[in-house]
Amino acid sequence: MVRTKAIEDLLKTLNNDTTPEPESDLNKITPLKPAIKRANNFNSCFSEVIAGFIDRNDYPPTLGAVLHELHHKPPTGYIINFNGDTLSIDGAKPKTLDNVKRTINALLSKV
Repeated sequence: MVRTKAIEDLLKTLNNDTTPEPESDLNKITPLKPAIKRANNFNSCFSEVIAGFIDRNDYPPTLGAVLHELHHKPPTGYIINFNGDTLSIDGAKPKTLDNVKRTINALLSKV
């Protein structure tokens, strides 16, 4: 047995729900981008790769995913050169991959 009052209340809320909901903070999604302590081509490039990955996938990348994108899909405007166990961006002094991995992990920890 259903109460008539409950049905009337339900119909009243359905009829009055024609106004759009105000946009709450939960509805606003801001893209995640790691905070950079020192701006340079390396940090800016890594941050751009991470932010792009998050924009496409809605979750942060792994270290391996960032390295893969740097190697195979570098962000626009950067010239990336892998040479053995070093990486250079825009002709800057090459950094060892161990150093690059530490930098990327530090940026990923801030996402």
